[in-house]
Amino acid sequence: MYHPTPIKISFFLTKEDYLQHLLYSASKTPDILRKRKRNRIILPVIYLSVGIFGFINGNMALFAALLLLAALWYSIFPKWEQKQYVNQYSKYLDTNLKDEIGKEVSLEFSAEHIIQTEKNQKFTTAYDQIRGWYETGQAVYIGLNDGYTIIIPKAGINHLAEIENIVLNNQDGITISQVKDLSWEWK
Repeated sequence: MYHPTPIKISFFLTKEDYLQHLLYSASKTPDILRKRKRNRIILPVIYLSVGIFGFINGNMALFAALLLLAALWYSIFPKWEQKQYVNQYSKYLDTNLKDEIGKEVSLEFSAEHIIQTEKNQKFTTAYDQIRGWYETGQAVYIGLNDGYTIIIPKAGINHLAEIENIVLNNQDGITISQVKDLSWEWK
């Protein structure tokens, strides 16, 4: 039976930690990925369709202008859309999670469960409630089956490898999926 020494960590969550989590989640959501691809391509297709109509009718200026607009939209839209997501999520955090930003979070990892302490409240999470361990270059996200995510920023956290070992090799032998996106960036 696996009985590691429990590990306790404490940290403060910043707005940037929450923002990175929301952006990471968005970048992995199939509906959002489809929407972003569709939004990138739909207007250039319309421009090109009208441009081809202009070409057929001998209006080369219209064709060239719409071809240029289609190329500009296709190349510039992703950067603009990235900023829109950042702005939207930032406003969401300012409105809905302003009390959560800057709070201290304490976590204790044992072979049986994770105990999270916030504002003098304790929450116990059994390993069978964990959906997955998601790791980026900036943070670790422990996704729970109820949709909640435990955010652990990597900056200043020691023993991350030991914590990962405790979670993934828990006492009950529950298999937890693991995703390592160490080079992930919001694109």
